Amino acid sequence: MKQRSAVTGWTLLILTPVNVITQGISVLRTTIVVSAVIGTVLFTVLSFFLSTLITRPVFKLIKAMRSTRLGILRTTEKASSTMEIQELNYSYNKMVDNINELIQLVYEKELSRSHTELKALQAQINPHFLFNTLDVLYWSLLDKDEDELAGYVVAMSDLFRYTITGQSEEGWVRLRDELEHIGKYLYIMKVRFEDRLEWEIEASPEAQDAELPRLLLQPLVENAVLHGVESRIEPGRVKLTAAREGERIVITVEDDGIGMDEEKLSSLMEELDSGRVTSSKASGVGIANVQKRLQLFFPGTGEQAGVMRIDSRKGQGTTISIEIPVQGGTMP
Repeated sequence: MKQRSAVTGWTLLILTPVNVITQGISVLRTTIVVSAVIGTVLFTVLSFFLSTLITRPVFKLIKAMRSTRLGILRTTEKASSTMEIQELNYSYNKMVDNINELIQLVYEKELSRSHTELKALQAQINPHFLFNTLDVLYWSLLDKDEDELAGYVVAMSDLFRYTITGQSEEGWVRLRDELEHIGKYLYIMKVRFEDRLEWEIEASPEAQDAELPRLLLQPLVENAVLHGVESRIEPGRVKLTAAREGERIVITVEDDGIGMDEEKLSSLMEELDSGRVTSSKASGVGIANVQKRLQLFFPGTGEQAGVMRIDSRKGQGTTISIEIPVQGGTMP
C-alpha cells in the first residue's frame, strides 16, 4: 500500500507479505465447503421427509379412490398431521359412508319391492280361488233347493269382491256403492242374529253421488252390530242415514245398544286424539282407523276437513257421525 504526503512530498509505502494475507483463506474455504455439504444433506433429508409426510397420505387416498372403480368402497386411515390432508380424508370417508348407506337402502327397497310383487301375485290368486269356491257352493245349494243359503253365498261373494279386489285400486267410490256394500254386510249378519237384528239405511238422492274412500263406513256399522245389537237380549236396531247439508255430506250410524258412560266415552276420545287405542274387541281400533283415514283423505281445516263425532249415553245407544266435503278429498 502507498500514499503521498502533500506537505513533504514524500511517498509512504507499507509492505505486507502475501503469505500473511492468505494465511486464513484455506480454513475459510474448508469451512464453506463443509457447510455447503452439510446444508445440502440436511436440505435433501428434510425435503424427502416433508414430501413423504404430504405425498404418502395423498397416494393412499388416490389408491382408495382407484379401488372404487372395482366396486370396493373402503374408508382410509387418518394418518396425517396436515390439516388439508385430514380434511380430504374426512370428506372422502364421509362420502364413502353415505354411498354405502345409500347402497344398503336401495338394496333393502329392491328386496321389499320383490316381496311386495310376490305378495301381489299371491293376492291375485287367493281371491280368484275364493270366488270360484263360493261359486261352486252357490250352485251346489241351488241344486239342493237351498235358495236362502244360496242368497247368502251370493251376498258373501259380492262382499268379498268389493272388499278384496277393491283394495288394489286405492280409489274412491260413490256413496251408493258403499251403502250397497253395507246392506249386503247386514244381510249376512242376519244369519247370525236372525230376528234380533233390524236395520235401516236412508240416503237422500243428492247425497248418493258423493265420493268417499272405500270401506270407510263398514267399521262403524260393524261396531254398531257387535257392540249394539250383540249386547242386547231383545232385538236391536242399526240405522244408517246420509244427507247433504250445504257443501257437506253428513253420515250417521246409530244403534240402540248399552252405550257408554261419560267416563268411558271420554277415555275413548282421549285415546283417539292420542292415536293409541286399546280394545279387547278391536272396536276402538276400527273407529281409530276411520278417524285416521278421514285425516289422510280429507286434510285441512274448515269445510275441507273430514270430521267424526261420537255421542253415547249409558243404556241409550251410541251415535257416530262423520262429515266430509261434497267434492271429495285428496289421495294420501
